[in-house]
Amino acid sequence: MLQVCMPTLHDPSQAPPGKHTAVVWQYAPYNLEAGGPAGWRALREEYAEHVLGLWRSYAPNMTPDKILAMKIQDPTDTERNNDNLVNGVDVVGDLSPDQLGYFRPFAGWSHYRSPVEGLYMCGGYCHPGGGVHAGAGHNAAGVIAEDFKLKKWWD
Repeated sequence: MLQVCMPTLHDPSQAPPGKHTAVVWQYAPYNLEAGGPAGWRALREEYAEHVLGLWRSYAPNMTPDKILAMKIQDPTDTERNNDNLVNGVDVVGDLSPDQLGYFRPFAGWSHYRSPVEGLYMCGGYCHPGGGVHAGAGHNAAGVIAEDFKLKKWWD
């Protein structure tokens, strides 16, 4: 599975005219059979080419001449760059039935308002969960706009 995001579709200022930035994300094991986590140093370039090959099977125009620069980040880089991503994995709570919907982050707290007036909750621990990037922030922004009678500029 690949996740491909092209931020320049929404913010063209991130690249020169006619060019794009892209983030390609694929979940990969942290602890490799050959070499454990340190094995990524030897495998990262080959794996990046494999991922690009998968993308090209859907977008054959993604030829090497179109890629002006690339940064490879393996699970060990992810962990090293963000203390919250243990073993390169987003740690956002359990996604079991008792942690979904109304129960996320706690039963009765899924509305983004905290018990402290004016303090709101959003992020991977809130509904809809960490795999829905920016979903909780979007939802919390709607609640904040509602509470403060603000116009939702994104509607």
